[in-house]
Amino acid sequence: MSQTNVTIHCTFQSSANDTVKVIPAQYFIEEYEKSYVAVTANDQCDFSFPVSKPTMAKLIFRQQSIPIYLEPGDEVIMNAGVGDSLYKAVTFSGNTQVHNDFLASFYQNFHSDFDEASINRDILSMDADAFEMKIFDERRKQLDFYNKSNDKSLFSDSFKKFMENMIRYHYYARLLSY
Repeated sequence: MSQTNVTIHCTFQSSANDTVKVIPAQYFIEEYEKSYVAVTANDQCDFSFPVSKPTMAKLIFRQQSIPIYLEPGDEVIMNAGVGDSLYKAVTFSGNTQVHNDFLASFYQNFHSDFDEASINRDILSMDADAFEMKIFDERRKQLDFYNKSNDKSLFSDSFKKFMENMIRYHYYARLLSY
């Protein structure tokens, strides 16, 4: 598979030589993923690295992380203001704006559904039927949010497939983990 570089331009308000890390998912096994690190200068930093297929990357800044959706050749322009949550403080522009705005909104709304500690507490405190009903309802809400997005017609086919697979996979993985 041929690889094409993606470029990420980041601007952070009030960042003085902060470290920013980007970890694109290649294997979906965190300890094997390659990470890219940059230090902000004048509140900015840039990344460029190869991507061979549509994937997710995790951007980490000041002990917070946010997912970024990437396709080969993408140019991501990210601006982060000051706030208690990176999800609330970030805006995107460029050719990835519609995907990454949706993704930030999705994870802001459904963050607890993907939190391992919360999932483990539910597994330990609920019987199988109650747990299955809870995650089934969460999946339905996630699919409704995705399907009712005003920008869905602007999503690339790859992003649509990614979101549908992610929601489906998360449901079955949690069910199996019980």
